[in-house]
Amino acid sequence: MINFFFNFIKFWFKMQLLANITTESSEFRVYMNTIYCEAGLYEKALDHLERNKNTILDRLYYDETRGDLFKFNL
Repeated sequence: MINFFFNFIKFWFKMQLLANITTESSEFRVYMNTIYCEAGLYEKALDHLERNKNTILDRLYYDETRGDLFKFNL
């Protein structure tokens, strides 16, 4: 079930790449990253965060989450 959800999210994300970076698409990336964290997929969450560094508009979220993920990956 969770694989279906992630595949749907990835499909939606790819469709959003065609559009400009908006607040809505930035919030979606934050939401997707939160799902990875809650699922315990910390390495995947960190990778996702790094790949979307320039598209996440909430810099405070980016910095705090990145620091937390480094703690989990030690």
